[in-house]
Amino acid sequence: MGLLLKFTRLPLWLATVIFLPLVGVAIWVGQYIPFDVAELFHISDSQAQKYWNVGLLVYCYVASIVPMWLLLQPRGHLGGYFLYAALAGAALGLILGGKTVAYPAFTGWVTAKGQPLMPLLFITIACGACSGFHALVASGTTSKQLRREPDAKLIGYGAMLLEALVAVVRSGCVMMLASSSPLVKDPKPNYLYANGIGSFLSVIGIPAAFGVSFG
Repeated sequence: MGLLLKFTRLPLWLATVIFLPLVGVAIWVGQYIPFDVAELFHISDSQAQKYWNVGLLVYCYVASIVPMWLLLQPRGHLGGYFLYAALAGAALGLILGGKTVAYPAFTGWVTAKGQPLMPLLFITIACGACSGFHALVASGTTSKQLRREPDAKLIGYGAMLLEALVAVVRSGCVMMLASSSPLVKDPKPNYLYANGIGSFLSVIGIPAAFGVSFG
């Protein structure tokens, strides 16, 4: 998409129409041809996770040095639509799902993994976290994409509202779980969130398995 937008006269709306469904297809097909590093290299799951960590670091390095138009800008553009779709689906799931709040509002000053709530609550690097991590790091990319400086105020405020919505949805993913749930006993934040999105999307007829991959 980046190459077509840079070197052809392909309009952005048409590029979006072409490439947005392709990302959706990739998510769908990925369920049937998973890239299992552990099986591929005959290693344990914990070792496979380390392989993935290294691979992601390499990707982050490449993404940080290539031109904005080649990777980060089209990725952010397409990913934004999926964020909006996830938020809309989660909102419908929250409103129509009939889920009850099962998790206690407050369980103490120690997390499920035995870590202190303070100061972790404010230094967590995550979407919607109290630390405002994204507000601090977004300047490295957002500033390079602004058409004009005054746009920063509208974009920054909109990003803050979206982060707040993500935080509400993330809270909903936890609130509907009982404190005895295996997902709470041994929390894996990414899967916990994805599982919640799958549950919410299933309310509007989307298969939960696809919802988890989507999440």
